[in-house]
Amino acid sequence: MQLLTDDQMYYGIYRISNEKRAEVETFIQKTLPDQVRNACTDLTPEIAREHRSFIFSHIHSFFSRYYEKGDFMPLRRYSARQKYAIPYNSE
Repeated sequence: MQLLTDDQMYYGIYRISNEKRAEVETFIQKTLPDQVRNACTDLTPEIAREHRSFIFSHIHSFFSRYYEKGDFMPLRRYSARQKYAIPYNSE
């Protein structure tokens, strides 16, 4: 995961990202994997491995759709029932 470190980016959401960097990195590297592992403790090892893979695949899918180069981005998503886009203007 990329978090901006440029000193010129010390405003708004970038300032918050920089201040929370250690917390976010701890969550991604330790807390999240621990929570996923704990959620699968009652399963057999083979099924637990499949569930963990499924969960992390969905997390990866989400971030690959909506996150690029250190920022969230709007992308149109289409479905049979509804068309929608996440409003975003880089503010």
